[in-house]
Amino acid sequence: MSDTTPTLPPPRREPVFNLPGVVVACIAVLVALYALYSFASDATQDWAIATFAFVPARLAIALGLAQDQLRDAVQELPQDTFTMLIGSGSARWWTLLTYALMHGSWAHVGFNCLWLAVFGAPVARRFGAPRFLLLLALAAIAGALVQFLAAMASFVPVVGASAAIAGAMGAATRFVFRPSGEASPLFRAEQLDAAFRLPALSLSEMVRTRAALLFIVFWFVTNLLFGLFPNLTGVSDGPIAWPAHIGGFLTGLFAFPLLDPRRPPTELEPEVSADVPMSEQGIPGDGSAAEPRPPF
Repeated sequence: MSDTTPTLPPPRREPVFNLPGVVVACIAVLVALYALYSFASDATQDWAIATFAFVPARLAIALGLAQDQLRDAVQELPQDTFTMLIGSGSARWWTLLTYALMHGSWAHVGFNCLWLAVFGAPVARRFGAPRFLLLLALAAIAGALVQFLAAMASFVPVVGASAAIAGAMGAATRFVFRPSGEASPLFRAEQLDAAFRLPALSLSEMVRTRAALLFIVFWFVTNLLFGLFPNLTGVSDGPIAWPAHIGGFLTGLFAFPLLDPRRPPTELEPEVSADVPMSEQGIPGDGSAAEPRPPF
């Protein structure tokens, strides 16, 4: 049986930091916002945390959930901290998203920007800016909700774009790996950026792809280790919201077919010779002989 999996086009010689504009913009926003936060007064920082960070206990109070656990947690919380974080007791639903724009340290924002550049670039090229931003938003919201379910009575503010970036990692898992036995472009830096042209793997294909499974297992194991031992990363002295990361990753993994445009934008496709059918060049398109793949 012949392998109909299309091959990657030869890598083009491009600058190392050739990132999509939307990824550069996201990184610039994250860095700028943390710079403003870091130079602000203590009172302004407290206001920013109370207004934009996600506090699971605040949402639980607004919804009337986990009252016994909250009662115990409140007894150990200073009154001024409780007043600052809870305020009037409203849910502040916008914090399900805005927490992803905040960070706890320069190491935190730098670490997240690095992973956003690595995994966000191929996803942004495949999805385009609007779908990419929607993916980040959905993953951030899902991450906050999973964190809420895991720790409803927690008054620890949740900040950071890690859940959103985990969503990009989950989405990338659907197309940067190849079902053939060849080495994955994820581990071939010169071809990672071209991986967005590959057809997406269905879930059934993904579980049969050894490289994809190894990456998923590695991601979950390291995420769990960093959650249990946060000082391993040196990014934060506080607890790591690992349930939020899982929520973001699974969102990217399963929401992928809803956002995938199925083929990259025309201007991003490699040049095609006029006298050679596209199907013979290994890039599926009109008249391609490659079998269609199910969305899930």
